[in-house]
Amino acid sequence: MLKPFCFPNLITFKGNSDVKKADLNRNKTITILGSSRSTEALKPYETFIYDVSSELVRKGNTILTGNGKFGIMGAAYKAAKEIEKNRNQAIIMIPPYGDEDFENCVVIDKAKSEDERIIKFDYSSKIKLINPGGAATLKEFTSFIERKYSRGKNLPSKLYLIGDKPFIGMREQIKTLEDHGYLGQTKAEDLYSPVKTLDKVALVNDILRNQDNVFAEKIDLLNKNSEKNANITKHKNNYLIFPGGLKTLKRAVSLITAAQYTKNNEKPNIFLVGKDFYAGLDKQYHDCSNMGLLGKKKPEDLYTLIDKNEIGFTDLTVPKNIYTASKINLGF
Repeated sequence: MLKPFCFPNLITFKGNSDVKKADLNRNKTITILGSSRSTEALKPYETFIYDVSSELVRKGNTILTGNGKFGIMGAAYKAAKEIEKNRNQAIIMIPPYGDEDFENCVVIDKAKSEDERIIKFDYSSKIKLINPGGAATLKEFTSFIERKYSRGKNLPSKLYLIGDKPFIGMREQIKTLEDHGYLGQTKAEDLYSPVKTLDKVALVNDILRNQDNVFAEKIDLLNKNSEKNANITKHKNNYLIFPGGLKTLKRAVSLITAAQYTKNNEKPNIFLVGKDFYAGLDKQYHDCSNMGLLGKKKPEDLYTLIDKNEIGFTDLTVPKNIYTASKINLGF
């Protein structure tokens, strides 16, 4: 089998001079992300995304995934390649994870980190379908939504959050940000579209309607409403994450993802400060665990939820005496 050598926006094959340029029409490329593992709880979503992907390709669209063989990504990948290989595109990691299928797709780009790949997904497609998944999927979604809020009309995106019960916690968390004034005049529903019913026809039709109309979305992007930095305090390998906006949420989820995939003696110690404020995020990780999407890890293995009065905490102010006043042993 010929082995691919990947360069930005094209792929060449060792052994011949064949060069295939990918069709990178951002409007007509749909990024589909979600779990790369298959669980019993995911079966309905795998079937749904297979059907949606098939219909989108038949309508002239291209499917873009992370090239995983299984789970949500595998279902989207399989649907696209069964219709037309060139409509089945991928951005892969270097080095590869080992579960990729290079033979039946066009690799349009490569990335050395997940953060880099998220940015490349964003630049490659306007519409993203975020399906149930584990810690990495939550990182992708919060990264996309923060980029959308901070960047706005410069590179518009339409984000669909697929599934009702799998994303109750995340929807609640973003609404909490809105209720506490962290989104300025922007409403949570301006940032993403929840897809609570698995209705293929309704979703495909909505995607087709929005492909050329994403620029019309209403987003309040005044600079004064955007965080300059995440509201996080770090000491050695301990992170205290206080209430904040989308930048703080993105950073919190990124750290929790690192805790999921890092060895125990190296993983960050994460403390979410404010049980009420972070109740939605906590629920999200528990629901992921119940669906079998965190592997052997439990939410309590990844972070600790602290009540605000345990460190003399007030809603919008980081306490100055955090290291001395804490009633919990944080290892400082």
